[in-house]
Amino acid sequence: MNSNNNLLSYIAKNAEIGKDLYAQIIGLEHYNSKFKLTLKKRLIDYENICSYVKDLQKDEDTSLDIKDISSYFSANFNLCKYSSENNTAKMLLLDSISGIINIKKNVIDTPQIDNSTKKLAQSLSDAELENIQEIKKFT
Repeated sequence: MNSNNNLLSYIAKNAEIGKDLYAQIIGLEHYNSKFKLTLKKRLIDYENICSYVKDLQKDEDTSLDIKDISSYFSANFNLCKYSSENNTAKMLLLDSISGIINIKKNVIDTPQIDNSTKKLAQSLSDAELENIQEIKKFT
């Protein structure tokens, strides 16, 4: 797999994890409707990125490795399941900050990136920045 495909795979995994986590949080009953509405808007960003990646990687395997996500999901989802809206928002903020740092680092570390991948990486970074702006209102 070339470096551009590695970056696409990273973007796919990141967006898929965000999509799945937000969908699970939205399904929990103890969060207010304003918080859930904000998460639904953010979920659309992740879904759009996942769809775009699938179009770019028609023949590539973008499935998530269970090792990549099992501890992430169990820790984050259990925290959300039993946590206040404020604490969940803080966790999501930290995840988005980490996401921005990691995507920027991956772009810098990828020697040759085609324009569509670069645009997608920027879209993911922008989505994470929007997450921060919207979710910080709940902390």
